[in-house]
Amino acid sequence: MFRTPEKASSESNLTEIALAETPKMNFGNLRNKRKRSEESSCDLTEFKAEIKNMLSTWMTEQGNERKQISSSLKSIEESISFLSAQYDDMKKKMDIIEQEKKRDREYILFLEDKVEDLQKASRKCSMELKNVPKIKNENKEILSTMVTHLSSQLKVDLETKDIKDIYRTSSKADKTPIVVEFSSYILKTDLMNAAKKYNIMNKNNKLNASHLGQQSNSTPHIPL
Repeated sequence: MFRTPEKASSESNLTEIALAETPKMNFGNLRNKRKRSEESSCDLTEFKAEIKNMLSTWMTEQGNERKQISSSLKSIEESISFLSAQYDDMKKKMDIIEQEKKRDREYILFLEDKVEDLQKASRKCSMELKNVPKIKNENKEILSTMVTHLSSQLKVDLETKDIKDIYRTSSKADKTPIVVEFSSYILKTDLMNAAKKYNIMNKNNKLNASHLGQQSNSTPHIPL
């Protein structure tokens, strides 16, 4: 004879079986996982903050370096500008000096030409008397008197005022040449022509120191 199973007993058994088969929850492990998760989150936050600080510090240092570089570049630019201005100023001064040197050279050449012209003019109006013995206390007045005495011997109208200058050339010799500078080329030419004519006509008694008023027979040379 079959029995009908009791209903209450079957439900109780099923519940027990289900609970037996369901794995038990480990709350300790959950707490550990939550703790590790919180620690990881904290470490990440600290890492981010550290990276942020490092980046901020690096950017600040880079900014300071850029400022220093900018300041250095500005200083270099100012130095270059100053040196450039100094160079331009020096170049202007050198150009002025070169212009002044050029003008000085031109003026020196002008003076040299002027002196040469004066020397030529002086030589043009000058003559030399050679072989004329020196006399004691000889001076320009005595020398001028010799020349006027010579002109009178040659019948040439010549006065002391017509002699611009007269002197002996520097030398220790007793008969250094006497240089006579006349006031005009015509006077010099007249005297030389007269001397040449006299010597041609008086070959045995050519001009000598006696014609200058000296007691000597030395013959002065008058260039012709």
